[in-house]
Amino acid sequence: MVQLTECYGQPNDVFSFSEGVWSGGSGVDPYPKRCMQVENGTEIEAQVWAKPQPGEAMAVFVVNSLLSSKAFEIDLNKDLNMTGRSYHVRDLWGRQDLPGIVAKTLVVDPVVNHDSRMYLVKPAGFSILV
Repeated sequence: MVQLTECYGQPNDVFSFSEGVWSGGSGVDPYPKRCMQVENGTEIEAQVWAKPQPGEAMAVFVVNSLLSSKAFEIDLNKDLNMTGRSYHVRDLWGRQDLPGIVAKTLVVDPVVNHDSRMYLVKPAGFSILV
């Protein structure tokens, strides 16, 4: 999992799930505070979660926690460390392929407040049947 933030001077933080705990650090007791941990009273505006899939694909989950709609722009190479030049995108919940080929940036139309979207992004040339 990769969190798209600029925590600790890094462009992205990579977390792993082990023994029931999400951690990006040493796991020293108590588990170190990480960027994905929310302080009481902190508002999280939006989140992008990603998980590698077979065939160099990436599952992308977008969450809007704002009180209004929010559009997203996700740089597939920089933010998700994908290495292709162009991609096919499938809206998993809408059960349809998005038209055309995405070159570098996945642009997500405004997501209404407290809603989410889920996509499968595959390098162009791979089948995206789901």
